[in-house]
Formats: sequence, C-alpha cells, structure tokens
Amino acid sequence: HFKHTLGDVQRQMEDNSGRNAELRDENRQLGEKLNGLVEQYEQRDRQVRELLNARDIEVQLAEARYSKSQMLLQEERTRSLKEREILLHDNLNAKRNIEELHAKEVVLKKQLLIYAD
Repeated sequence: HFKHTLGDVQRQMEDNSGRNAELRDENRQLGEKLNGLVEQYEQRDRQVRELLNARDIEVQLAEARYSKSQMLLQEERTRSLKEREILLHDNLNAKRNIEELHAKEVVLKKQLLIYAD
C-alpha cells in the first residue's frame, strides 16, 4: 500500500511538474505579449505626443501670422488716417484759397468798374 501511495505521489509530482512547465511557458508567452503591447502603447504614446507637439507648433505659427497681419492692418489704418487728415487739411486750405481768390476777384471787379467809369 505504501508503494502504491508513493507511486501516486510521484505520478502527481510528475504531472504537476509538467503542468508547472506548461504554465511557466504560458506565463513567458503572456509576458512577451504584454511586453509587446506595452512597447506598442509607448510607441503610440510617443506618436501622439509628436502629433500634439506638431499641432502646437502649427497653432503658434498661425497665431504669429495672425498677430503680424493684425499689426500690418493697424499700421495701414494709421497710415490711411494720417493720409486722410493730410488730404482734408489740403482740401480745407484749397477751399480757403479759392474763397480768398474769389473775394479778391470781387474786389478787383469792383475796382475795374470804378476805374472804367
């Protein structure tokens, strides 16, 4: 009976040893798969960070271009306002000159009438 029990224990140990070897192999394979998944995740994470970085740079460039165009627009507005003021001033001066010349013309015509008589 003891030999029989000892044989059963030995057979169970051999079975368990085989099963343990299978489990170790399965664990190694699962570990490799997990490492592969972690590597894929890290690679995707790097790619996403690179894309976000590129997007941030594009946004900064667009903002810089917008700021530059706003600055140029403001400069053009300022230049246009100054030019308008100059033209209005020149126009006002021209109107004054016309009025003065007209007044002189009236005076000269009156004088001409006086001298012609």
